[in-house]
Amino acid sequence: AFLLYKLTERQSMQFGYSKKVNRPNRRTLSPFPNNTQDISRLRNGNPYLRPEYSDVMELSFSSNSRKLNLNMSTSYKNTSDVIMWWDRDYIVYQDTTYEVMGSDNAGKSERNGIEFFVNYRPMPFIMFMMSLNTWNSRTYDSGESDLNGNSKGYFAWGSSMITIPMIGRLDISGRYRGPMEI
Repeated sequence: AFLLYKLTERQSMQFGYSKKVNRPNRRTLSPFPNNTQDISRLRNGNPYLRPEYSDVMELSFSSNSRKLNLNMSTSYKNTSDVIMWWDRDYIVYQDTTYEVMGSDNAGKSERNGIEFFVNYRPMPFIMFMMSLNTWNSRTYDSGESDLNGNSKGYFAWGSSMITIPMIGRLDISGRYRGPMEI
């Protein structure tokens, strides 16, 4: 369900709520090892995985004009039966330690984030774009301590384009990933 409210002809706010299901894929379900190049590190799926169920809420603001487009949004996601891609266990057999990584359901998680996007066009042949995304996640209520934890981080990208009529276009872009805590 989404509600859209127009503040003016060029500005709007939107609120959205959705309920989602994420079913396990073949790689996370197959119990057969899919990495046999390094025998000390085996990866296999879990045929008993349950699907994830999520409640997602998002609030966004958008302002569009001829020269400047601005979009800001914040979101919150609450998920149960989180699929963690690799649960790590160690097995010792005849004095050799083997690492077995597999998929597992890991309790619940909460995730929130903020996204900011600007597109500025001061002249018809010059354009600047920038985006910034932050996220914060917490996984809890898992029976195994290595599946619980917090993580947060941010990343940004920017781009500028200059069009030279009948010659070409110059495009310069860059990306930055900030420090992450996992």
